[in-house]
Amino acid sequence: MGRVREAVPGDEVTAKTVVEAKGYARTARGLRPVIEDRIKSIVEAAPDFATDAVQIGHGFGGVMNQDTQHEHGTAGDPRHHLIIYAHDGAMTGRGALPSGQPPGPQTMPGVRTREHTTDQAGYTRSDDLGDATEVGRLEVQTPAYQGNVTKLEERPSAAPGVASNPWLHPNRMLRLEVINDRGRRWIYCNRVDNLGGMGPTNYGPARAIVGEPGASPKAKADMFVKMRAAGVLVGGDDPDISARFHPGDRVLVWGGSPTGAWAGEDAGMHGARTHVVSESADVHRTDKTQPDVTTAAEFEAHLRQASSDGDAARVQELLEARIRTTHTGRSLDRNRQPGATYGPDARQRGIHVEIGVPTQIRLLPDGKVEVTFGVGQAAAGVGDRPTVRVYDRVVMALGQNPGDPGGPAGLLGKGAALNRDLPRRQVDTQTAVPEGTIALHMILDHDGRLVGLENASSTVRLLGAAYATEKLAPWVVPGERSEFAAKARTMGAVGERTHTGDTITKDSPGVTTGIETQRDRLPVAREVLGAREFALPATIPAERLSLPPGHPELWAARLEAYLTAALRGRPGRVRMTLVATGRDGVHSFHVTNGGEEVGTIRVYDSMATAEIEAQLRAQVAAKVPTLEPEAERGTAQVAGGTTAQLTSHAREPVPNLRRGATLAGMVDEWAAMPERTPEEIEAKKDVFRDRLQAAVKRVAQSLADLHNQYASGGLMSTAAKQRDIQAVHSQLASPEVVGALGAEQVAQIRAQLAPLETAFLAAKVPATAELGNAGASALEFKDYRIDPEATAEARRTNPKAQVMMFGRMSAEDVGGIRASLDPISHQGTGTGAADVARFLESLHQDPRLTGKVGELETVFADTYNRISTGPPDELPRALPWFRVATEVGQAARGEADAVRRLRTLLIGGTP
Repeated sequence: MGRVREAVPGDEVTAKTVVEAKGYARTARGLRPVIEDRIKSIVEAAPDFATDAVQIGHGFGGVMNQDTQHEHGTAGDPRHHLIIYAHDGAMTGRGALPSGQPPGPQTMPGVRTREHTTDQAGYTRSDDLGDATEVGRLEVQTPAYQGNVTKLEERPSAAPGVASNPWLHPNRMLRLEVINDRGRRWIYCNRVDNLGGMGPTNYGPARAIVGEPGASPKAKADMFVKMRAAGVLVGGDDPDISARFHPGDRVLVWGGSPTGAWAGEDAGMHGARTHVVSESADVHRTDKTQPDVTTAAEFEAHLRQASSDGDAARVQELLEARIRTTHTGRSLDRNRQPGATYGPDARQRGIHVEIGVPTQIRLLPDGKVEVTFGVGQAAAGVGDRPTVRVYDRVVMALGQNPGDPGGPAGLLGKGAALNRDLPRRQVDTQTAVPEGTIALHMILDHDGRLVGLENASSTVRLLGAAYATEKLAPWVVPGERSEFAAKARTMGAVGERTHTGDTITKDSPGVTTGIETQRDRLPVAREVLGAREFALPATIPAERLSLPPGHPELWAARLEAYLTAALRGRPGRVRMTLVATGRDGVHSFHVTNGGEEVGTIRVYDSMATAEIEAQLRAQVAAKVPTLEPEAERGTAQVAGGTTAQLTSHAREPVPNLRRGATLAGMVDEWAAMPERTPEEIEAKKDVFRDRLQAAVKRVAQSLADLHNQYASGGLMSTAAKQRDIQAVHSQLASPEVVGALGAEQVAQIRAQLAPLETAFLAAKVPATAELGNAGASALEFKDYRIDPEATAEARRTNPKAQVMMFGRMSAEDVGGIRASLDPISHQGTGTGAADVARFLESLHQDPRLTGKVGELETVFADTYNRISTGPPDELPRALPWFRVATEVGQAARGEADAVRRLRTLLIGGTP
């Protein structure tokens, strides 16, 4: 896949820029049929086709997904990546119709909209957005194949290939049925990313009323099909809707949604006489104390009475109030501008906004459409508005139906049959997703924001507009359903800060599926997914990454530049933090992309060193049942004779390994819990007591098991202790520490270290291997959950008790073990006290645990001392020195908070 360059800043766009961009778009549009014909011949060379990954949808969301997806496979090869799309999108082919935002907010990864117009303040024209998307399609170089996806199936458990289960590519996990002008075929793959939008137009209400009075269900269905085929009943999101409008046409737009507003404006621009008619079932009285809220029937009665009284002012007042309440498209500022459906000149442009609900639609012999209104101002007989009208075309704009057989949810199965008796907005959290349906889990970013949905194996994902509606709740697992619905409803609030530092503008209030919301969340979703999946290639060309021997100070910046490109990170989002340097020919860097933990990349002086460390990880996994070292995610030869290796915690996309899987993450969850009521305060205490204490116990057990396995029975030697002391003094003399603290404070720290060093030298601590990086954020729990049996037993005495159970724990880095083993005798030269101190100090580093660390330290000590074979009385003598050593090491790496903690720890500075 290619990478689209960043857009020219808006204040630098000139007429020349636009001319060049438009020419590029024409070239891209001309090349597309040529390229797609080649792809089509490859895909259709056999009755079915197999590829690694499929993306559904090729609109601006699809381009953005490709542009932010980490490198994998071969660019341009349909056997690695394939896009299947039905059309180019509903908002990119409507000529001069203004879209929803100015060019700036519509410029996104892969789509350089602002380069296609010199008007950076006005609303972007539809064709400008379309041209920018066309350029992006060409530049991402992902092969595309046109067709409609009608089925999505997971590989069955039965033996593939038999007559009852004709799975022709048994090594592929998924397959899609695709229909186009060449018939239908199966496309097999291992992953599907659905970026095809929310789904088709919701035709449900029309299907119910189309047909002659008293017609049979079949006759009604036949008439519906005939009207759709004739183009007199169309969806507001049909990609060719603009071509359906003609001067003098009478057009009914059924639905006052944003889509309805755009359709009404589009029809008006083409000279049609348009009625935008809507009423809302969502507006109803829920409480007798709400006199200003009326049901549709109450509104109609008030309107009829005002009309009978001849009170024209009251009639107008009622209509305007009801339009403000029920026509949601009016809430967007863009739709109230001159020329828009709710603009001040709408009537002059032939656009009439009304309240009403059609109760019958039938096709007339001359091809026109007769519509009867049963609710609203027409039905109330207000003015000269007839109850029955004849139109040339009816546009449906009552939202989209993700549960349609071809919609993002409908492709997964039928979804849960939720309890419809629940009060509005209350989500059914009991009804399971039925067997045979692909159930979904939330994809959350580091801050807990909803950025997508996926199945348990992450082989099927809904991204962009495809997931961003609470209509998907029936397909979400019950345990996450309520949270999902709440998060989906509240996305895109005006003023919400995005990952780029921008904010959602007044043009997109609460438009969860819109460009402004998704140009923020989709790149972040790719960060989350890339943190699980990205792997280094076998080799990295010198022109992409060169790490000059003898100059490790240059490595972090060069690795950062390389990984930004390989992860397709946005500028400034990929960060490298030096974790350890000079460790037996190994330099370790902690990698993050945005808020996501990618892993640790280690640069070795040789492949042999890398192989030795890989063997060590396997040895640790075998020796310590509760500890699982990080997973290898690629080893690459790097120019300069070095080797780079990326590792990380296991990143399986299962519900139990989501936010909170580290102890630091659990603190995040705990800190975010509400505490407004006594019950909430008590619940927060319960979580702290049960979950965090259980996590600390697991850490203590794993560290003690590790230290026991590598303990030889001897004590850490004086020489080894002096070597560690000298390393700390060398770090104190580093320019980073001296520059941050000043020479005077460094001298004070050296003086205060003296008694700690004396106690450390005297401490009889076991010689063993150290884990190295044992901080709370470097240890992740593979499986933690409530233990139902133990919890049930505990609740016999405490109704609120909660007993947690933990599986294996994953360590981010085991390199410290190799560094603390003598290369000849293989005996430990370090001590477990170092790991204990690093872990406990990491708890002290979290200000949210202030006042609570003492309880956790006691829990840790009780567990560790019970399992450890070392003398428990000697450990406290060494810990103070190791705590200071931890902070000095972090200060030497430039961490400002470590400098502050050092001042507090040793010289009484202000925290």
